[in-house]
Amino acid sequence: MEICFLKSNLEEIVDGLIAQESSIPTLGAEYEHKLKETLSALRNPRSLNNEIERLTQENMQLSAQRMQLKQQCEDMNGRLARARAAQSELVTSLQQDEQDIDIEVRKYEDTLRGVADQFRQHRAYINKDEVKSNIEMMKNSMSELELEEHKVEELGQK
Repeated sequence: MEICFLKSNLEEIVDGLIAQESSIPTLGAEYEHKLKETLSALRNPRSLNNEIERLTQENMQLSAQRMQLKQQCEDMNGRLARARAAQSELVTSLQQDEQDIDIEVRKYEDTLRGVADQFRQHRAYINKDEVKSNIEMMKNSMSELELEEHKVEELGQK
């Protein structure tokens, strides 16, 4: 009886092994199928992960460029402000120079009128050499004023 019992257990073990052996190819095929599904499912996240890394690097580069451009803009704004301040100072200086020149021209005109009036009053008593000397001095003064006025006009055009 013990032999029958052992024989029966042995037959059950053999049947179990046969069942396992016959199911192994099925499990292997099923395992391979699941493995392929898993690998294909992993390909998509990997490619997405690579794309995310690429976009992150591109974003970092663009951020660096943006910061650089922002710094350049701030520098340019500073230069522009300084240029405007310098321009304002030059305009103010030019206006002051024009006023000074106008004052000098008026003084010169007044002096000429005074000399002309004196000449008209004292024609008989005037020395020719002195008159020529005064006229020459006035011409020189007039030339200097015209030259200075021309320089101011050139500065105003720039």
